[in-house]
Amino acid sequence: MIRYSKRDRGRRGVTLAEVVVTAALLTSVLTALVALSTSSSKEWARSSAQLEADSGASLALQRLAVEIRDGIAASMQSGALEVVMPAVNAEGDYNRYLNGQTNQYYVQDGVLYRDPVGAPPTALASGLTDHQFVVAGSEVRLSLTAQATEGTESAETTYATHVYLRNRNQ
Repeated sequence: MIRYSKRDRGRRGVTLAEVVVTAALLTSVLTALVALSTSSSKEWARSSAQLEADSGASLALQRLAVEIRDGIAASMQSGALEVVMPAVNAEGDYNRYLNGQTNQYYVQDGVLYRDPVGAPPTALASGLTDHQFVVAGSEVRLSLTAQATEGTESAETTYATHVYLRNRNQ
């Protein structure tokens, strides 16, 4: 059995004041870590949503621009962009003096479609919330808006460009 003298009794263990100070410091450090973690998580979700919206709008716009660039003529029909493509000869080359297939481009329920006349429509992109197509002679102005959500964060992006029809008959 260990015996403590009166002088040693006051020295063993920690005092209540030391425990309270240590607990307060530990609580402060843990609170700061939780706040940092929460902030980082929200920023990651916001950045991810923005990246997804940017990618969706940009890729959809690029694909649409590439598809209509070879057109002969463009017009607006019932809110859809209608593009007449040049005819394709037996060698697979364009004959810009003959009309070929006509494609309609429209957005329905957030999906961009290409609808070749006489064939089923093809989805080109999704996640779109708004669009605008304007035809002025051989120039077609395109604007697409996409929205994406990651967790509780959402982001929206609009991209616009103009395309000149390469095969337009003057």
